[in-house]
Amino acid sequence: MKIAVVGFNDMISMPYMRFYKQLFEKNHIVADYYCWNRENNAPVEKKADNVITINLKCKATNPIAKIGKMLKWKSIILPILKKEKYDKIIMLTSLPAVLLNRYLIKQKRNNYIFDIRDITYEKNPVFQRIVQALIRNSFATFVSSPGFRKMLLPDRKILNIHNMDTVLAQYNAPDLNKPTITIGYIGLITYTKSSIKLIEALNHDRFHFVFCGIYQNAALQNYCEQKLCKNVQLLGRFDSSEKSDLYAKIDFVNCYYGEEMNLGRELAFANRFYDALYYKRPILIARESIMSKYVDEYKLGLVIDKNTNIEQAIENYILNYNAVEFEANAYALRLILEQEQKSAIESILNFATATEAITNQ
Repeated sequence: MKIAVVGFNDMISMPYMRFYKQLFEKNHIVADYYCWNRENNAPVEKKADNVITINLKCKATNPIAKIGKMLKWKSIILPILKKEKYDKIIMLTSLPAVLLNRYLIKQKRNNYIFDIRDITYEKNPVFQRIVQALIRNSFATFVSSPGFRKMLLPDRKILNIHNMDTVLAQYNAPDLNKPTITIGYIGLITYTKSSIKLIEALNHDRFHFVFCGIYQNAALQNYCEQKLCKNVQLLGRFDSSEKSDLYAKIDFVNCYYGEEMNLGRELAFANRFYDALYYKRPILIARESIMSKYVDEYKLGLVIDKNTNIEQAIENYILNYNAVEFEANAYALRLILEQEQKSAIESILNFATATEAITNQ
C-alpha cells in the first residue's frame, strides 16, 4: 500500500503535515510527504525521511502570476503521483486538491482524504462546485474549523479536525491580581495593524507586550522603533521546546486581528486559540471571528469589537476573573475538541491501514 500526503507549502509552514507524519510514524505507516519550497528553483529533492520537496520559486504578488506558478506546480507533481502509482492520497488544503481534481475524482475516487485547512476561493461558484465534487468522491473530508462548514454544502463525510500541536501546560492559569499584565504573541508574527491598535490602547507601564517568533515583515519593529515603545519586547525565532516556558511568562494570549479581518480569518481557528486552551491563558479575540463564540460561551478571555474601550474591558475582565473557573472552562472545551480529534484520527488510520484500495466505480 503506497500513500502520499500532498501539501502546498514547506514543512515548517504546515503543522498539519507534521501531524500526519507523526501520526503515521507512531503507527508504523509508511508514506511520502510532498512539500513546495517557494524560495528557489531546483530539481525535485527527496530526503531520507520520505519528505519530497518540489523546488519552484513563487514570490509573485500578482494573482495571475501566482496562478501560473500553481499550474507549473501541478505540471510537476501530477506526473510524479501517476508514476509512483499511489494507492491512496491525502490532500492538504483546498487549492492543490482543486488543481488535481480530475486525477483525484477519476482515478482515486474514495481513495483520497480531502483535508481543508483554510478558505481560499470558496465564494467563487466554479471553485465551490469543484470542492463539493471533491467532498462527494473522497473517503472522508476534514475541516480544521467548524466555521468552514458555512462555505460548504452539508455532507455526511465532513469531520472536524484540529491544528492541536500542543501539550498540556504543567502550570496553572495566571494570577492577574498584579501590577503588570503581560500580553504575548507567540508564533508567526502577522496582523501588524491589529497589534498596533492594542499597543496604542494600552500604552503605559501597566501593560507589557511580548512578540516572539518569525516576523512576516518589519512593520511592527519599525513602528516600535519610531514610537519608542518602552512596554514592547520583540523577540525572535524560538524552538518548539521553549514554547511552554514562553507561555508561562504571559498573562493574555494576543489572538486579535480585527483590523485585518477577511472571510478566511473570520471562519478559521488560529493555532494560538489552541495554545490558550492548553497553556491555560485567557485570550484576546476579535468579535468577527468564529472563535469569539467559544471565548464568550466558555468565558475564556476578552472579545474585542470596533467600539471596545480595550483598557477598561481588560480591567473589567481581570476584576471578574477566577483562575479556577477559567481552567475548568478551558478543560470542558478541550474535551470536546479532543473527542473530535479522536474521531478524525480513527478515520485517518482506517483509511491508511485498509489492506486494499477501494476500487473505483
